[in-house]
Amino acid sequence: MSMAAHVSPVFRLLSLHEQRQKHASRLAHQVIQPITGMLTYSSNLVDGLYTDPKTILQKLIYIRAMSRTTARLAHGSLWVADAMDFSFLKKHPRLGRNLRQFIIERIVDMQPIREHDGISIMRQSDETLQRLGSFRCDELYFDQVVQNVMHNAVKYSYPGAEIKVRVESENHALIIDISSIGIPIEDNEKLSIFSDGERGKWAHHLDPNGTGQGLCICQQIMNGFGGGIYLLSSVPSLIKVFVPPGFPPAHANIFRIILPDAFK
Repeated sequence: MSMAAHVSPVFRLLSLHEQRQKHASRLAHQVIQPITGMLTYSSNLVDGLYTDPKTILQKLIYIRAMSRTTARLAHGSLWVADAMDFSFLKKHPRLGRNLRQFIIERIVDMQPIREHDGISIMRQSDETLQRLGSFRCDELYFDQVVQNVMHNAVKYSYPGAEIKVRVESENHALIIDISSIGIPIEDNEKLSIFSDGERGKWAHHLDPNGTGQGLCICQQIMNGFGGGIYLLSSVPSLIKVFVPPGFPPAHANIFRIILPDAFK
């Protein structure tokens, strides 16, 4: 056996250790912003600085969105700590939750992020949501998966794009499809983007500071539930949107989240 065969695993471990340290440092800085925002707005609410009901509602929506963002960022600490076993989720207690309210809350949280770019988030009619009624999920982990996939859809869409959220049930499972129009995901990336530290070429070009841990962690969480996240398609879009200079033509991307036993 060559010396390289002995040495390369050591270098891989050192590289992984260095990546974890960098990620922990970046995570600490990223989580400060939403926590500071929540502290400021909640303090102002308690002190009675906001009196207009519309302003109060806006601040409460912001606090809710930032609390979910903080929880999503905190999942990165699981990767840093190498605590990626979510098998306990198969037997984790689940609560009944109103599906329509669940979807609307996440759209309300995400809509302001790139509203200035003309990006909108749409959901299907209430008929299907009301027909499905309530579903069963945990109080934390599934929320963060849906938020992460929706946040990616918003972040990687081109200006003027419309993001669509559709839900359905099959064999007692909840199926959520999130479609967007933006950067393409190339054929050789369609599986690798779910791997640890892997990102698509154009995702890196658009946001060089990304870590490539988000979809990996979310996939591990959904595996723990016995479900998964899948890229259904990434094909050229027939809908015209503004393509930023230096970027390729828009693609329609559809991600699917499957949560088993949601309607048992």
